[in-house]
Amino acid sequence: MRRFASLRGRREFALVLRRGQGAAANGVHVVALKPRAEHGRPRIGIVIKKQVGNAVLRNRLRRRCKAILDERQMGGERYWFVIQCKPEAARLSYSALRVELLRALASSTQRVARARPNPAASRS
Repeated sequence: MRRFASLRGRREFALVLRRGQGAAANGVHVVALKPRAEHGRPRIGIVIKKQVGNAVLRNRLRRRCKAILDERQMGGERYWFVIQCKPEAARLSYSALRVELLRALASSTQRVARARPNPAASRS
């Protein structure tokens, strides 16, 4: 069983991209959001545009990202993530992609932890 669930629908992706904190690494951009509800598993969405390559290449990159996330200890984190892969990510080896993705995940979660809560967001 996966250690994370998938983001579903445009609304969830848009919420993370609009209110989350982003961090970039070589070929990978990660946006993290700490949702109000503290229950459930972390939720992750992976976005790979057509500029990255053909369907075979994009699906291989998506599977690699999911494998990296499966082996990562998610711990008690209840963040929502959107992972955006750029064309440079397709040219990385698995080990290099792993380093870059984990670096971007750590940086984005640190930014969320440091960010002050937005009072206007809590009223909506």
